[in-house]
Amino acid sequence: MPLSWKRRDLVLAGQGAYYSVLDIENRGVASISINVARHNTLGAPFLESGCRISLSARRFLVAPPGTEFDGTGRLEPGAEFDSLAAAPLRGGGTVDISEVPGLIGSTDFVTGPVPKGSSLGWSCVVNPRLGLAYLCFFPGPAATGPGEAAYSFNDLWMQYGGRAFTPWALHEGGADLTFCLGTENAVGAYANGLEYSRAHPEILGAPTTLALPPRSARRLCYGVALLELPAELAAEGVSEVEALGSELRLKGKTSQANYPLEADFARIRTLAR
Repeated sequence: MPLSWKRRDLVLAGQGAYYSVLDIENRGVASISINVARHNTLGAPFLESGCRISLSARRFLVAPPGTEFDGTGRLEPGAEFDSLAAAPLRGGGTVDISEVPGLIGSTDFVTGPVPKGSSLGWSCVVNPRLGLAYLCFFPGPAATGPGEAAYSFNDLWMQYGGRAFTPWALHEGGADLTFCLGTENAVGAYANGLEYSRAHPEILGAPTTLALPPRSARRLCYGVALLELPAELAAEGVSEVEALGSELRLKGKTSQANYPLEADFARIRTLAR
């Protein structure tokens, strides 16, 4: 494909975050549909049992039947639900996947569309014992300017064991001791690749591909931060993240905290230009 890309990685004085600007150009004479994803993955020592997950998405789907998760998952393939606290299990009942359980011998994949009216997309994992939040944030569908694109989905790759084959296990049939959590943000259909995405152009009303017209480019902005939380917010967990110009506000049920982060990406866009 006649594509090229350029990524600028940025830090700003006084801000505990890493920013990036990704420009993708189609140099060809025909439109091309592609996938784009940020594969943020957490492991030890930050990730441990009891960590709490929250997302900007409000509706969710388990990866459908016929994927790499058929033999490893505990969640019902293709199930739709509206709360991470009540994900349908294969054997009936529900489970709270917003709380990291530890190495339990299962690997699942869940996707959820970033709300169309949102100015900020985000995913957050809180370690209450350490009092830290790992936050990914990016302009939402309602805040992209000319020539820009938004990541469509919050994805959770919950690698809590369950893959009795290499490279997850040391040998075929061995124990999978890989414990990590992907808080991925993407324009794509689950983890099923470009061909599947083109055949399924929408999931829950959100686009699974990014269309690049001929002789055009699209820009995607992104931020990642590791934040120290007040004790009360760390105990409650983060339920909402708001953009306040040059600040981000993390909110729990009763507490909140503001951080000097480039929530509107204004300076990031200026530096990229």
